[in-house]
Amino acid sequence: MQFNLVSSIIYNSSLFFMGALLIPYFIVVSYEFKGLKEARWFSAAGSVAGLFLSIMLIGASLTPADLFLDIHLMFGMLAFFVGLPLAILFCVAIVTNKEYPNIYAIVYAVLGVVLFIFIISMFQDVGSPVITPRF
Repeated sequence: MQFNLVSSIIYNSSLFFMGALLIPYFIVVSYEFKGLKEARWFSAAGSVAGLFLSIMLIGASLTPADLFLDIHLMFGMLAFFVGLPLAILFCVAIVTNKEYPNIYAIVYAVLGVVLFIFIISMFQDVGSPVITPRF
């Protein structure tokens, strides 16, 4: 594995800031669902999943792959595993809330499909020379 300091700094700092900046978003977004009790519940559960996702992104950024590969991959995989229920929960919250246009639910549904396909592909053996985690 060849090390590139500039790209590593850009990648890890952007991943860190993305995770850190998503925290206030997921705290505030659940308050936007004032309609039905179900919409509030799904958005609150989605926000909790979003906070976990943010922590996973920050964790992946603080454990560079060239130094802590197994831990970095664990945080990355957990981020995708948490992202799928997050997408489903917010999709349902938006559909049950009449104040939100359903186009946002479609966006979350597409995100969920993409995440599902990506999660399935993580477990496919395609003969890739990528190092797999040992946890």
